Amino acid sequence: MHEKYTQTMPLEEICQDVPKARKLMKLIRDFFSILQMVKRTNSRAFYQRALTIHCDKWGQDFIDLFGYEMVTPYIHVLASHLPEFYGRWMDLNTFSLQGVEKINDLLTQDYFRATNKKGSFFKQMLRKRICQLLLSLPKKTCKDILTEFQSLKLPALTVSHMEEDSDEEDEEVKFFRKNWYRIAEQDEFD
Repeated sequence: MHEKYTQTMPLEEICQDVPKARKLMKLIRDFFSILQMVKRTNSRAFYQRALTIHCDKWGQDFIDLFGYEMVTPYIHVLASHLPEFYGRWMDLNTFSLQGVEKINDLLTQDYFRATNKKGSFFKQMLRKRICQLLLSLPKKTCKDILTEFQSLKLPALTVSHMEEDSDEEDEEVKFFRKNWYRIAEQDEFD
């Protein structure tokens, strides 16, 4: 249904910029052409090469029409990695972008909920994810990880290793440091 509607949408009548509307309709037709190519299972090298050329051209047309800032993870995967995946697995009907969508959603949530959106926000997001991972592990595994970590010979931190705006630890790290034994003990009683 969406395929028929999208390909026959009267963009030339809706948009004020008729040349841009024509380019957009061509982009839509090329997108559905790529989808049809991917639905076929064909291991011939020339078919894979044609798919690569088609995807590259589609990606470049998209950038020419909308600009680099509008390239989402989906557009990037379609234009840059679809031929690679097709060449490796031949049948992409069983794959989806749910993993890409989920990680994009989590990173977006982490960023906008973060208290530190300066230079070390990425470090803060990684700390939060690591703490969440550690909290879900059994108590013995956490102890083993911490014992192993403490036995490592790490270089001493100097001022050059630290970021200027990372004087305070995030709340998740503080909470984890104070309460990880208690949280792990609660799991034993559940």
